[in-house]
Amino acid sequence: MRNIFVFFFLLFIYKTNAQVSISPFFPSETQEITINVDLTKVKDGRAASLLNKTDDIYLWAWAGSSDDRSKVDIGIAAQSSFNTPFSPGKMTLISKDIWQIKFKPKDYYKSDKAIKWIGFLVKNGNGSGQTEDFTQTIYSSDLRVAFFEPKSSSILVENNQEINLLARSSEKANLAFALDGFEFAKESDMDSIKKTYKIPENLVGKHEISVSAITSVSKVLEKLSIYVSPIIVEKKYLQPLKNGVNYFQNGTIVLAFTAPLKKFVHLIGEFNNWELNDQYLMNKNGNQFWYELPNMPSQKEIAYQYLVEGALAVADPFSEQILDPNNDSKISAQTFPNLKTYPAGAKGIVSTFEVNQAEFNWSKVLFSKPKPEHLVIYELLVRDFSSNGNFKAVIDSIPYLKKLGINCLELMPIMEFTGNDSWGYNPTFYTAVDKAYGTRNDLKTLIDLCHQNGIAVILDMVLNQADYEFPYVKMYFDGSTPSANSPYFNVSATHPYSVFFDFNHESSFTIDLVKQVNEFWLKEFHFDGFRFDLSKGFTQTNSGINVGLWGSYDKKRIETWKKINADIKKIDTTAYVILEHFADRGEESELASNGMMLWGNEHGAFENIISGFTSSLNGLSYKNRQMSTPGLIYYMESHDEERLAVKAAKDGLSSGNYAIKDVKTFLERSKAAAALLMLSPGPKMIWQFGEFGYDVSINQNGRTGKKPQKWEFLKDLDRLKLMKVYGELGKKISSFEFLNTKEFELRESSNLKQWYFNGTEKALIVANLTLEVKDINLEYPQTGDYFDFFTGEKTTISNKNTFQRLQPGEFHVYSQKQYLISEKNLVPWAAFTAGVSILSTELEQTNFDVYPNPASDFITIKIQNTNQRLSNVAIFNQSGVIMQESVIETKELKKGIVVDISSFPAGVYHVKINNENKNSKKIVKN
Repeated sequence: MRNIFVFFFLLFIYKTNAQVSISPFFPSETQEITINVDLTKVKDGRAASLLNKTDDIYLWAWAGSSDDRSKVDIGIAAQSSFNTPFSPGKMTLISKDIWQIKFKPKDYYKSDKAIKWIGFLVKNGNGSGQTEDFTQTIYSSDLRVAFFEPKSSSILVENNQEINLLARSSEKANLAFALDGFEFAKESDMDSIKKTYKIPENLVGKHEISVSAITSVSKVLEKLSIYVSPIIVEKKYLQPLKNGVNYFQNGTIVLAFTAPLKKFVHLIGEFNNWELNDQYLMNKNGNQFWYELPNMPSQKEIAYQYLVEGALAVADPFSEQILDPNNDSKISAQTFPNLKTYPAGAKGIVSTFEVNQAEFNWSKVLFSKPKPEHLVIYELLVRDFSSNGNFKAVIDSIPYLKKLGINCLELMPIMEFTGNDSWGYNPTFYTAVDKAYGTRNDLKTLIDLCHQNGIAVILDMVLNQADYEFPYVKMYFDGSTPSANSPYFNVSATHPYSVFFDFNHESSFTIDLVKQVNEFWLKEFHFDGFRFDLSKGFTQTNSGINVGLWGSYDKKRIETWKKINADIKKIDTTAYVILEHFADRGEESELASNGMMLWGNEHGAFENIISGFTSSLNGLSYKNRQMSTPGLIYYMESHDEERLAVKAAKDGLSSGNYAIKDVKTFLERSKAAAALLMLSPGPKMIWQFGEFGYDVSINQNGRTGKKPQKWEFLKDLDRLKLMKVYGELGKKISSFEFLNTKEFELRESSNLKQWYFNGTEKALIVANLTLEVKDINLEYPQTGDYFDFFTGEKTTISNKNTFQRLQPGEFHVYSQKQYLISEKNLVPWAAFTAGVSILSTELEQTNFDVYPNPASDFITIKIQNTNQRLSNVAIFNQSGVIMQESVIETKELKKGIVVDISSFPAGVYHVKINNENKNSKKIVKN
């Protein structure tokens, strides 16, 4: 069974002009039935791939032994995988796009239980295409009668409304329609009865129309529930109401429910046995319905729902806690003690409220958020962070997180989502903590203790899409998509990356919802800000499947985000607003200038560099991304990418005895990468366990499936040292004075990387991420004393331009100020001393020749001076871009070296020795 949507109204399938026709009219479990499916009329968009086929179409089926079609207790044992063909379900093409199958339910399902109904969909063999779900009643073999019009088992009507009634019986009988037992139409010795019936003028509330069939030996009855719409008078409450539960003095609560386009709503719950009762008809104030419940018992959890227009029962969209009959039983008492038992008489997900519930005792410690530019964020999935997978385990790990040096915890989505096992990007209730992770107070305790330890907490917020159980999806739904009049959702997504149902963020109703949801988490749980998932999807500019068009500059999307940001800042001026945007750089720059931060994905570059492939880290500088402020949050890994260790183990390069596939080599290169990332100007992020080289593929157990923790890795000294490298850097981020400048530059030549800081405090970070020993040309911002961060050793630099020999994977952090660390020997590289590993390059005027000039494919460079051992030779184009660069022993230059320039475009170039303009020659490439 896949994606069964169970409505309060369950549709019977009879008519041949619908998607599905079934014969006979009253199928039983022991007689052969014929099912025809017209694929041109199905509603699910996934069925498009089933059209115009001549083979490979199958039935996927399930069934139930009770009248409740939400309870599936009959399956087909051999039908085990949705992604493979099931030969007994193979269908026959009877005409273009119309497929047929015949079977006896008892034989097909092979069940000892009585079959009351069957469910099915149509798919292709590998399950990549499918229809929506269908259900069909299975009858006993005795006399039977049923309504064929209307198709629903209960309907909403108005006074004086005319409705068409049609019923059939399995054999000729005396047939009659009756309203609440009073007969109003009859036919004798017929197998069908039809009547256009006018609802009486003064009829109100819930009633019943029945059809009876009587023979000489049997009498059967089928019932149709009707509800006559009440007359609603607009009425305001004494004061404005927020959506959800409003608590007042003396045990009074007021439930408020915004339901645009709906005529009336009833409150149902444990207080009225879940029955439709006009005593609980909610008052209406514009688009909001409300109901006051006085004198509710104190500290007792009470369940409730909204019954919309007498038909659809939904939980409160702003529930702070829900009860789920299908998933709560799988939550352990250790994770959620004393979970309320699901109430008898209820159906589907219900909400709860509790009057005078105990207030959480927040600590009095004054917490000051880290500056945005100093953020070191740790992205964490509660489910996979520990074997227990709950908030309590994260609480126990706060000392570890503090030792790691992070100052901000980013929790992947923790609001209620479908099921208990998820990344959380399929939300169903936006203001309810998912019970699979623990209680509301567990989450508050985690946040409070983080604040006591100087750690901010950010919530990963999913407001781009919602799953089906979200009430505002169900309330405005049309078979398989949101309805065209939905006040909250688009019928189909405006972009190609939506997985569930796509919000319309230009709707005033969605705007209000987003505002209330954000305010709730900031105030009730003291979150310090949000990371918004798929923020680029907050658009009504329909890009279809064109990813490039989707990411282009979108003025209305910018306005949407400025509004959301402004609403958040009205609540908390220091709240972080982080966007997973990946859109036009001009758009990102504009959002950053408005105070928002954006994810800066450098995974691909770091994955290549660590594994030995050449790649640029140009994007690691916010200045290179058209930003005037550090508005990008850089990371090597997030929840979305393959783990760096997996790539290195599979594809890591080798040179001689230096092999990146060797774990020790990978870990040393990861330290260098960590330094380049952590010392990039601005905020940065670490994905959980990346700090010790987590090597479990993202695709293990399915992309979003559970992963093992591997805490045992910290018993490995080399992995522990990598973690401590992160920790030492992270703990100093806010102290590193050299990061507080815009006078910085990322310099790179192949995989030789340098961060150059020329602010009040000078610093230089250098890393050799090639596969070979390299003599790297360094230009220090200033002469004088520098300290090696990881060794603490001081070296005096007398010449700004130097060469230093670095082993593959070797890196250094040089700063004018000495920063003390808690543990040395975290890297194997010895501290350098002047005159040993640094080679003076203070050159006298150098004379050299370049010929031929103009040149076509090759040039020869020959130097006259011989008093320097090494020289840096570089060729630049007119824009200053390095076309080729290498360090050459000067004795070879004296002989003359031949350089291949055949791949250069025609134009003017400059050959420089040791990057000195005075030692420069202009050449022309033909």
